[in-house]
Amino acid sequence: MITYIKNQNYEDQDQSRYKIYRQIGQGKDSYLETFNQREIPETDEDIYYIVPQSDENRLDLVAYRYYNDASLWWVIAIANKIIDPFVVSVGQVLRIPSVTSIYSSTNEILQRRGADNEY
Repeated sequence: MITYIKNQNYEDQDQSRYKIYRQIGQGKDSYLETFNQREIPETDEDIYYIVPQSDENRLDLVAYRYYNDASLWWVIAIANKIIDPFVVSVGQVLRIPSVTSIYSSTNEILQRRGADNEY
């Protein structure tokens, strides 16, 4: 089973380029996640959803229910710090970010990437 390991080595170092990556553990092995993890800020428009039996291990169904687009399952995963989208338990409370916060976060990320690429 894959687990998230709190990365003590880089978390306290504001200047470390590794602080935005999660450390993943599987058995005795661990590695840094290559996906650049960003936060989706919590807003008053967010919805909290308790996972029923029918949606267990199916973030795509939850995304379809709230966004009318199953391909946005990753938004729910990022907002809830879920590493494995196939491990979502019955009764788990999920934060469903509002559509406006998704686009705001994405725009902010794109603006940062543009600034990072300027010389």
